[in-house]
Amino acid sequence: MLKVKGILVSLLVALPVLGLNIVVATPAQAAIVNVSTVDRANPTAVTTAAIDNAIEIIKKYKDVSVNNQQLRNDIKTNVLPLFNTNYISLSLLNTYTRTATREQLVEFRNVIEDYMVNAFIEAMSFYNNQKVNIGTTQVVQNSATTNVTLVDTNQSYNIQFRMININNQYGIIDFTAEGISLVNTKSTEWQPILRQKGVAGLIEYVKNNMNNVLSDINQSK
Repeated sequence: MLKVKGILVSLLVALPVLGLNIVVATPAQAAIVNVSTVDRANPTAVTTAAIDNAIEIIKKYKDVSVNNQQLRNDIKTNVLPLFNTNYISLSLLNTYTRTATREQLVEFRNVIEDYMVNAFIEAMSFYNNQKVNIGTTQVVQNSATTNVTLVDTNQSYNIQFRMININNQYGIIDFTAEGISLVNTKSTEWQPILRQKGVAGLIEYVKNNMNNVLSDINQSK
């Protein structure tokens, strides 16, 4: 696992050559934190900004669903830049990054960005003015995890954010909703598709399975 992780970090350092640059957000609204001002050297700040922005965005909409394109654009602009989607896409492809073309790497990264937006909207759709508790952050070498709990009088809902630090910039690389890791689950689920149909086949599969991301994970648990 450490060897694979080292390969991924090496690939990420070279990504600008491939044109795989991290999304830069446009100026945010007043009630939303501009992601360009977030202290990316502080993993707790990254998690807090992601949650705060998501909540402020969700409050704006009556229709909190992946079918709401304006909501999706808001999340993509004001939350997704806090994710390291380059790392996520490379980790999902695993060793198949070696045989993928530059065009396939770019296309898969773009598809995964849309997929992560949908997954995050599904995860945050549970929010209904609950109290938000940002827990302590645990840092081990270049990785960090922060626990977030949404609490009301009847129940609580737990989300854990996992981050990686590359060049002193923390980025979210996975989130766990109620004990279920999105990226780890999908990595396991998609390996047979990669073996049978390659990267191109996985790209088409993900494009055609964009909705009910967390529901699919719950069913497979």
